[in-house]
Amino acid sequence: MSRLWRRPGAPELALPKPSNKPYTHSQMPPKEQSARRPDRSREIRDLGWSVILISSIVMLMTLLGVFQAGYPPMGEIGNFVFQVAFFVVPLSAWGFVTGIGLRHAWRWARISMLLFGWMVTVFCASPAVLFFFAPAWHSWSLKNVGLRAAGLLFFIPSALVYRRFRYFRREDVRSYFR
Repeated sequence: MSRLWRRPGAPELALPKPSNKPYTHSQMPPKEQSARRPDRSREIRDLGWSVILISSIVMLMTLLGVFQAGYPPMGEIGNFVFQVAFFVVPLSAWGFVTGIGLRHAWRWARISMLLFGWMVTVFCASPAVLFFFAPAWHSWSLKNVGLRAAGLLFFIPSALVYRRFRYFRREDVRSYFR
């Protein structure tokens, strides 16, 4: 406190240093301590609904694409849709089950989100790295610089997933799943 605003002879106040965490004292009753902790249950349940919804939409769109391609698949796009469906349908089923696990606060759902986030980050960041180290782009023309800048767009999903990855590693979120 500034000396200009303090009354002469008044003692200095020993206030706790400000922090992002809510103040709890060791002798405070547990009910008050838990009341001061941030409640993550609502956020995680809403995230569970989002994961269920997005996984359902991805599975629906993939299955519609498979049925649109017909059997036997015709052309390059038909074959591509059938081949990609073998990867996308199980991953969206995994997301659907993980969303249910988040809604019920099962321990494995947090680990599943961490693992899935890691896979998405690596999958999305690898094309961006390839954009920078492509062997045919040794000249620094405007076209090549523009293509390398467009490669940065692949880092956007990685950054968003990394943010969610850090969220699930926080101590208050870990304690919610215990």
